[in-house]
Amino acid sequence: MTLFTRNMSSQLSTPMNGAFSEIDPRVRQTTRRRSAPSQRERSLPNVSRGRRNLVVVRAGDQSLHRQWIADNVPRTFDLFVSYYGEVAGAQQDGADFYSVERGPKFPAIAHLLDTRKGLIDKYDCVVFSEDDLFTDARSWNTLFDIFHDYRLDLAQPALTPDSCASWEFTRKMPDCLLRLTNFVEVMTPMFSRRALQSVGHTFAESVSGWGLDFLWPVLLPYPQFQVAIIDTIAFRHTRPLGSGTLYSVLSAAGISAGAEMEEVRGRFSLRPFQYREYGRVLANRPGH
Repeated sequence: MTLFTRNMSSQLSTPMNGAFSEIDPRVRQTTRRRSAPSQRERSLPNVSRGRRNLVVVRAGDQSLHRQWIADNVPRTFDLFVSYYGEVAGAQQDGADFYSVERGPKFPAIAHLLDTRKGLIDKYDCVVFSEDDLFTDARSWNTLFDIFHDYRLDLAQPALTPDSCASWEFTRKMPDCLLRLTNFVEVMTPMFSRRALQSVGHTFAESVSGWGLDFLWPVLLPYPQFQVAIIDTIAFRHTRPLGSGTLYSVLSAAGISAGAEMEEVRGRFSLRPFQYREYGRVLANRPGH
């Protein structure tokens, strides 16, 4: 089944590297140190239901997601494998839910949000992850704990220093637990239920996904919504930029990721992007 129909003739462009990574010096004044909320603070609805978190991974035949559940650590998340490969029934092992969606990530997710809405709406946090991230169950569990502890709405794990990264400011920041920002990359976005209800319709706006990471924080403005890069947990992005199957699919369809990004900017009247921080939560250190 083909999940996208848009056809544009312009050529693929290259993502920007580390643009606008300078922090507004006025924002530095909001930096603060904070310990994790108490048990009472973290008591949110639906905890008694069981796993309150869902990881949806777009998995191909070389997916790394099996290592996320390989160590028999009790998980606080369910795993939904959305398979885009060519081998019938592949990558089902260990999945709590499974489906087959061909094509790029975001049209496939838009399809899932339509066909599996009843399931997805049950979760307090939903992640739409790519399959080339090196991490494990403990890291996922901690990531979700922080997401809920600080009542975040849109977030991502930071990337390790040796990761293949499009944006330098998404790399792990030493001594930070998290940074409140105006940007979360499309690679592994985490959504609260209310955030996903607010921006889920945008997943069909870009076949490549380019431009959505500029749009989401505009639709989820600070301080009404909390958008963050979580530094205390860093995933390693293993695939070199531009080498995934997405780009060959886009090229065959005549779709330019760069042109889509500009279309999203124009369609939603987005201003030129400039990375901002609204505050930092510093990690606790001995003697502090």
